[in-house]
Amino acid sequence: MLHWIQDETAALTLGGTNWNQQIMDIEPTFFTKFTVGDPISSSDLTTSWPEGSLVRESGATGLYYVDADGVRSISSEGLLANHFQEKFAEYTSTNAGWKSLPTANDITSFENGLFSELAI
Repeated sequence: MLHWIQDETAALTLGGTNWNQQIMDIEPTFFTKFTVGDPISSSDLTTSWPEGSLVRESGATGLYYVDADGVRSISSEGLLANHFQEKFAEYTSTNAGWKSLPTANDITSFENGLFSELAI
């Protein structure tokens, strides 16, 4: 899903100080494969977080995944089994909006359809 990031403060909150070095161009022909979600502003990020995000609080060791159920702790086994890469985790402040989401079940192994709406 594509979201318009409305302001630089939101970009900083989501991607840290080097957010502008993490921008990836998408081949225009791939845009038809995406849906467009709501825009994201810095005020949105005080109480919520984009689903599908892999996050970590700056200075902490725990890794979390945000989905429709809330925030889920993800173990190293769950990370590997679901083909996530820790290098793409967003480092956030202690007051980031994902911290206020409900806690959901931990991810400890492969979960069909976790990364994609299409189950295999």
